Amino acid sequence: MKILIAGLSCGVIGILIEWIIHARFFSLRHRTPATWRVRARRLRLLAAGALLLSGFTYAGFFAVSGGIGWLNVTQWIQIGLLFGFGCWAALALPVLLSISIVINLHRGVIAGLLLNWLLVSLAYGVVCAYVIAR
Repeated sequence: MKILIAGLSCGVIGILIEWIIHARFFSLRHRTPATWRVRARRLRLLAAGALLLSGFTYAGFFAVSGGIGWLNVTQWIQIGLLFGFGCWAALALPVLLSISIVINLHRGVIAGLLLNWLLVSLAYGVVCAYVIAR
């Protein structure tokens, strides 16, 4: 049950962070119109579904791995931040950087995606640590 609560909470927080950071500050639609698809409700729902899936994935991975307790960190907020940063550094950072090398994206879009996923990963880590490990 804790994994479901953590996953759903993470997904909702991820949707909010995505909306604030990427959609409002770093979309650069006016500078790079060819990069973006036409806005549609179906695409927004698919993006929200992907963020919900990522929330459940983080929660499941946190539960299976036990966070990062092997570092002798005992406070849940530290565990969450370290877990979130580790997930971002292991996955989002290299994937986004490798994509930016082969796909012609504006560097502002890449910076926005990196910042967005850093904040999402940190928030997910903290939520998972609070719900599952606390």
